[in-house]
Amino acid sequence: MGAAVPPRHPGTPVIIATGFSTVENAVRSLYAGAIDFVPKPFTADELLSSVTRGLRYREILNMRRSGGKPSDDPRMFTVPCPSRYYRLGYMSWVVVEGDGTALTGVSHAFAQTIDGIAGFDLIAEQEDIVQGIQCAQVRTAGGLVHSVLAPVSGKVIGRNPVIREDPHVVEKDPYFAGWLYRVIPSDPEFELAQLTPCGADVV
Repeated sequence: MGAAVPPRHPGTPVIIATGFSTVENAVRSLYAGAIDFVPKPFTADELLSSVTRGLRYREILNMRRSGGKPSDDPRMFTVPCPSRYYRLGYMSWVVVEGDGTALTGVSHAFAQTIDGIAGFDLIAEQEDIVQGIQCAQVRTAGGLVHSVLAPVSGKVIGRNPVIREDPHVVEKDPYFAGWLYRVIPSDPEFELAQLTPCGADVV
């Protein structure tokens, strides 16, 4: 797979759908700016959820570029990704803690493109997640299911109990109270280099 081709219209969300699905291609596509990576074969519902998020992402970007304010539309409100965090595209994030474990979650931008989070389907503790591969699903009140790609590989040693009781915490506080997993990362030095440092951005 070659380098991602910039869209003719800047700001147009890009979704990569491919039969040549590898972890490397998924990570590279999201790093280059694609908002989703959908491996073939995929279902109509999987494509619909991805396109729905893409359309909402574009709508939010257009409103922000036109000078929209939170008072005009709550989607103008953004929660900045903390500077010591790393993100996989606009979708998910990881932060390595002082004890060597890592917390992962979904970005505020990703949560904003989902129309009402109804719940999360998480994998069990002691299972492994793999960078660039689906690690969780987000269910919506409207019946759509959105895949979350893991920002880092490792063994899951904890799941956030808060989001079972209140999944909306991810919309309000995605980078602290709204984390998904605590993991023992497999190769953090290598994998963090494949991600984007959050810095002062608001993704």
